[in-house]
Amino acid sequence: MKKKKIAFIELETHATILIKWHELLIDIPEFEYHFFLHYKLKDKVEKLPDSKKTFINSLDEFKIDTYDLIIVNTFHRHFQDFNEIFKSNKVLCILHNLNFSLFFKSISLKNVITEKQQFLYFLKLYIKERISRSRRIISKSDFIAVLSKTLKDYSSVKIPDNRIEVLNLNYNKSHSIESSDKLKVVIPGNVSSKRKDFSLVFDVISQLNPVSKLEFIFLGSTREIKLKEKLMLLETKNSNKVATTFFENYVPEKEYNRIISSADILFCPIKSKTSFYWVDEFYGKTKVSGNESDCITYGKVGVFPESYPNFNWKTITYKNKDQLVQLFNNLDRDSISDLYANIDTFISRYTLNKVKKDIKDTLLTVINTND
Repeated sequence: MKKKKIAFIELETHATILIKWHELLIDIPEFEYHFFLHYKLKDKVEKLPDSKKTFINSLDEFKIDTYDLIIVNTFHRHFQDFNEIFKSNKVLCILHNLNFSLFFKSISLKNVITEKQQFLYFLKLYIKERISRSRRIISKSDFIAVLSKTLKDYSSVKIPDNRIEVLNLNYNKSHSIESSDKLKVVIPGNVSSKRKDFSLVFDVISQLNPVSKLEFIFLGSTREIKLKEKLMLLETKNSNKVATTFFENYVPEKEYNRIISSADILFCPIKSKTSFYWVDEFYGKTKVSGNESDCITYGKVGVFPESYPNFNWKTITYKNKDQLVQLFNNLDRDSISDLYANIDTFISRYTLNKVKKDIKDTLLTVINTND
């Protein structure tokens, strides 16, 4: 059987997705694959075998070979450089920010004013790289892919259904709940006010009088000075039943895995609206939160705002602060056990073998589709 050859190109940021690709494809006999990665990712892809990766500075160094499929893992810059690749290969582009990359929405003046730290960088992209106009080259890609069905459902209103593929790369790796007296509420991901509603989180924690001991763990680097100051202040005000833990710097992968595996519940206070390159994006509709992956990978129940669509997983949703206060005040070991009583039903949807088969079938369908 002749193997189908797949090339992955990643010039930007999504190294963790590349690791998932390797884990899913490593022993599928139908495929032969290789990663072409920018040098800036070298320290982030050590898990990939040397035989599977080649580092490049630009697409000029990418040799167009007889690939059956090229997967562009991130597509939000270097648009003109992809032009030749689109012309002579079958290409599937993964889009992470649909308002910017697919619907070509205009920038928001409010975002320009509020995102001062990146003003010069974004200005360079729009003037020098002309990304506003160049992004329309996505129309030359044979296939478009998104990482959640909720994004496809939202997009299908405007885009023909057969142009968009859903690539679920999340599978369950572990599931365990500890039996300690203290309940661990983990907030995964970088502590960023752009993505999560930390004002709400601080208000909730400051008003708690729980029946059980709770530890809120902010599992990501805290780079914003104002958030760090609030976290330090919160530590001094906590009662003997509520503790907070946070990290100033990047949390190493091994430590991240250990802490999130020990969580009783994941608290995901995702903002409904964020932005990308000054363009408004909406979580669960035009952009996926990495917290979906956190819940599925580690088999944890997630607490999400009602604005975030259900992604076929066990979640608790909230409307406001009062509901969160009530939830955490009444959380105890018995209620945690009740929450996880039917978790196997959800985990069965995301076993490694099932996800591998779905990915294999999707890729073979794309490869075998006539131009």
